[in-house]
Amino acid sequence: MEGFTYLTTYLLTVLCYDMGRDVDWSNRH
Repeated sequence: MEGFTYLTTYLLTVLCYDMGRDVDWSNRH
């Protein structure tokens, strides 16, 4: 179960990072 929690946290972080990058990209153009 420990690995599952780590994986979920990792996925959430990547998702948030991706969204933030998209917003950043839109603001620059």
